[in-house]
Parts: sequence; C-alpha cells; structure tokens
Amino acid sequence: RKISPQSPSSSSDEAEPSGAAQSSFREVPEVVGNILSAMLHITNPRLIFLEDPSTVESQAIVGTCGVVLNFTRETKNRIVTVSMFESLHVTLSKYEVYVLKNMTKWYPQPILEPMELELHLKRRVVDGVTKMISLHVEVDNIDTQVSFNDIILAQSILSRRVLSEAPPAEAAPAAEATNSTTTASTAKAGPSNEAQDLSPPVPEDPLDDSFAQPAAPQHSIMNFQFGMGTLSMVIINDFNGQSIPIIKT
Repeated sequence: RKISPQSPSSSSDEAEPSGAAQSSFREVPEVVGNILSAMLHITNPRLIFLEDPSTVESQAIVGTCGVVLNFTRETKNRIVTVSMFESLHVTLSKYEVYVLKNMTKWYPQPILEPMELELHLKRRVVDGVTKMISLHVEVDNIDTQVSFNDIILAQSILSRRVLSEAPPAEAAPAAEATNSTTTASTAKAGPSNEAQDLSPPVPEDPLDDSFAQPAAPQHSIMNFQFGMGTLSMVIINDFNGQSIPIIKT
C-alpha cells in the first residue's frame, strides 16, 4: 500500500493557526497611563499692601516679579496597582520688594533687590497612599536693605489685617446659647443612652469586614533641599531724618 505525499499547501495550512486563533492569544497591555501637562506664565504681577486703604496717599509695601509655573501629572494603571506622579515647578524671576511713602507719587525705595527663586515639588502616590514627597528650593543672591520705618510700616499693615479678619463681637453670646442648648439636649438623652449600653454585646462575625484588624501604617519618604547664594543685609536707623547703618552682614 502506497501513501501519497501531501502537498506543501496542505501542510502549511495545518501548521499555521487561523487569524481568529492568533487574535485570541494576543496579550492584553499591562500598563495603561496618561499624562497631563499645564503651564502658566505671568509677565509682571504686582502685590500691593496698603497701610490705610481709605486714603489715596497711603503708604504701601509692593512686591513684583515674573512667574512661570509648570505642572505635570502622570498616571499609570497596572491593573493591580494605580500609581501617580506629580511635578510642580515654580520660577520667580526678578522678584523685588520696595516701599512707597505715598501712592500718588511713585518713588519706590527698595527693600529687596531683584533676585531669582525656584521651587520644585514632586509627589508619588500608589493606590491612594503618598509614598514620596520631595521639595527643592533654590534662591539666588539676597541683597536687602531695611530701615526702622519700614519695619514699623510692615507691623502696621499686619495689625490692620488681623483686626479686619477678627470675628464680630456678637458671635460670642450666640455661640454660648448654642452650647447651652446642646448641653440640655444631651442631658435629656442620657437615660436612653444608658439603656442602650445595657443591651447585650453583638457577637463578632469573622466574615464581616468591619471587625477586620487595622492595616499596617504606610511609610513615606520626605526629602527637603534648600540652596542659597550670598546674603547681604543692612538695617538702617532712619528716625528723625537720620540714615545710620546699625547692622550689616
């Protein structure tokens, strides 16, 4: 009996699986991620603290700088775990502070000469738990000149801000009345609470998740770095029209 040889086409058809079979064995990607990036650029903002906002001739402390902000968030889903990495980079360019003796006459007296400042904050989160926080601050050369009148002006501005944010005086009696009402209602509810405490304890169900032991504490890594160039500071006594440096570094 002779066995007829198979044709090459028939052997190849048996060796190679069909397209449907190949697609069934394709691997599902293990990591699914997305990246969010945003940038904010403010050219020359000013922050003005007035000593007396009710008058146009008020003294003021003014701060100005250029701001560049970069934010990035990268999220990765590994099916079993979800991780997130965030990065915030803030740059302050030509940051300076000066005093105005009169808002109607723009004659700035510098307190802090223009300088550069960079802040970089990084954070890593895994399954909702913060694993790493890193903060890096880099400051350029600091050159400052402060007088006694500048210090008094800053103290006056802070005092006015504290007084403006203080709560009204009528809030205290109302709070006391609320506390007394709450105390009276608590005293009335006392006997019923004691009756509830005398009830037999509910047996613990080993299958109930509410009786599970607390999870072990999650530890995170925190890193802080600070760098600064040179520091030059002068404190001047300018009382009674004087200009006498008393402290210099």
